Amino acid sequence: MRLGLAAWWNALLAARLEWAGALSLWLGRSVFAVRVALALGQARAWAWHTTGRVRAWRCWALLGRAGRCLGRHVAAGARWVWHRAQPPARDALGWLRHTAPPLLRRALARQARRALRRGPRVLGRLITSTVIGLVWLLGVLGRYCLALDFAPLVAEATRDGKPKRAKHFRDTWRKTAIRRTLLLGVLAALVWWGATRLLARFGNPAEVGLVLAAVAVCAFIGTRVRPGAPGPEDAPEAEAGPDEPYPLADAHTRAEVAECLRRALLAERIELRSVEDVARQPWGWEAAAVLKRGTPADLVSKLDAITTTLDLPTRGVLATPDRHRAARIVLRMAKRDPFEGLPEALYRAPNSLSIRDPHVIGRRMDGGDLSVALQGVHGIVVGLSGAGKSVALRALADVVTACRDAIAWDLDPAGNGLDCFGDAVGRRARTPEEITDALTVAYSYAAARPGMLSALGMGEAWRPSAERPALVVFIDEYARLTPEAKALTIGLLGIGRKSRVTVILGTTEATSDTLGEAIAESAALRILMPCRHADVRLMLGPNRIAEGWRPDRLNAASGDDPEDAGKLYMDAIGSREPIVSKIRALSAEHAWERGEHRASLGRPEMDAATRARAQRLRPSPALSAPVAGKHRAAEPQADPQAVADILSVFRGEARLWTEELIVRLTAQFPRYRSWGAEQIADALRPWGISSQQIKRDGRNRNGYDRAAIQAAYRERG
Repeated sequence: MRLGLAAWWNALLAARLEWAGALSLWLGRSVFAVRVALALGQARAWAWHTTGRVRAWRCWALLGRAGRCLGRHVAAGARWVWHRAQPPARDALGWLRHTAPPLLRRALARQARRALRRGPRVLGRLITSTVIGLVWLLGVLGRYCLALDFAPLVAEATRDGKPKRAKHFRDTWRKTAIRRTLLLGVLAALVWWGATRLLARFGNPAEVGLVLAAVAVCAFIGTRVRPGAPGPEDAPEAEAGPDEPYPLADAHTRAEVAECLRRALLAERIELRSVEDVARQPWGWEAAAVLKRGTPADLVSKLDAITTTLDLPTRGVLATPDRHRAARIVLRMAKRDPFEGLPEALYRAPNSLSIRDPHVIGRRMDGGDLSVALQGVHGIVVGLSGAGKSVALRALADVVTACRDAIAWDLDPAGNGLDCFGDAVGRRARTPEEITDALTVAYSYAAARPGMLSALGMGEAWRPSAERPALVVFIDEYARLTPEAKALTIGLLGIGRKSRVTVILGTTEATSDTLGEAIAESAALRILMPCRHADVRLMLGPNRIAEGWRPDRLNAASGDDPEDAGKLYMDAIGSREPIVSKIRALSAEHAWERGEHRASLGRPEMDAATRARAQRLRPSPALSAPVAGKHRAAEPQADPQAVADILSVFRGEARLWTEELIVRLTAQFPRYRSWGAEQIADALRPWGISSQQIKRDGRNRNGYDRAAIQAAYRERG
């Protein structure tokens, strides 16, 4: 009984433990499920809250902005890659389009000519080799089938008196011949069967192929059995030398252009180190030649010969020596006119410009803008008749008349000058008296302004403004001015820069008698259009021609052909390289429209302070009357101080030309700023001194001898 109760209690205890374990397991799983559900709920709430915040942050706009930024960077990278890959890609395309087809055609034509020239002999050799090969092959097969290699063995056994051995060799010979013949017959039957199947399936092409294969095999065997000696036609054709020049039109890649230029320069005996920086231009090619020996002048002197070697249009090669590297010369090889399609002059609104700024008047051959600065700058424009000198002066006047701080005057003793600008020009003079009067007034303005600089706080030079404008005097046909007008012009060149009263001269020639070296040196702006060789030497100096300054190679217009009219070389601040440029033309009709528009809105006027001071410094009818004649004393009086001042400006030199004496005298002594050649002659005439011919540097001009003046001064002083 006690044992039964113990067993029942133990069973009850085990069941309770089992139920407790199951219950705890179920409770643990329930808690885990609840925790997972809570976590999922929290995650859902966090995701919903975060999504709302991101949506509030306008994430799509941010992503779109990031995508656009990435797209810009990708596009910039693609452009950078294309910029680097474009030159070789264009070279490859040029080679495929221009070089490869001619090369293929020449190769095919060369092979065709060789075949036609060597055809009969080659055909004869082919037939001979085929026959020889066929005969040799048949002979080999016949000897193989007949087993003739046993004949020596039978003969040797018979000779040695061994009939059994001889009979054995004969039986073996017969069996071998039969076996080989049967074997060869089976092979021939198989070949025949295969050939017939090919012929039945492919027809004539198979027949032709089999015949060609048989001929090729027999010919190959024939050439091996009996090789023929090469004839004279088998010798390789003479190739062109490695330095033989060729036209530039046959070069389509940068490497080909460099090689073409190298050969052309070597053909002209110019020793090169390399050809570098080859670049394609819309009008042709640009490359830099680095000399190994010699000077740039050696290359510049042979430009015409190089142009012929490269087969380019006349004056199609231009040279620009590098100012920072003496051995480097930039060559521009133009296949066509680089200024074709050049647009008209830019439109400039009235009073929209300032004389202080540089302004674009044309385009350079290298693609850059041709800019000119006119503040305090004297200029000279030299060009033959038909060179486009009037076009250049019109372009400069278009800039000045559009300035709010500059006045343009027009002086022309032989033409219409700047009439096309109408009332936009402040003053116009055509007769000698009017021109002299205008120059006298301009000189007075230039002499008056330096004394006003301190009071106005302008420093060392006049600062143009709308209230106190600069004055630019345009003088065309300077050679036709009167001596007095020329003297006034020279005086303006000496004192006008600081006062911003400047002169722009136009002349058809720059000879020593017409212009003078002193005038050319005083101009900071020098524009040379188609002109003479002597004009280049006088304007720029004899050494500049060797540096590539060759406006004398340009042609002026002839008849209806414009030739090189409007093209020029400009030597000015910011343009010291010999690069051909062209003026943007301005028609007379458009110039008239612009001038009328500018005049209607008002143009600058000379300030009253300058006019008043000029009137006080030099009272003259020229300042008040529109026309003034020559004011010259009938009997000049002796002036010892003037003679002493003239002697002082010689500065130890024995003789001076009159123009040099005027420039020095007016620059050093303010009281002589209105003097010209006649005033100097009047001052020296009472002392018995007159001008004489002074020859210097191959030029003969009027001037004075210091010893004669000094002797007269001592005698009468």
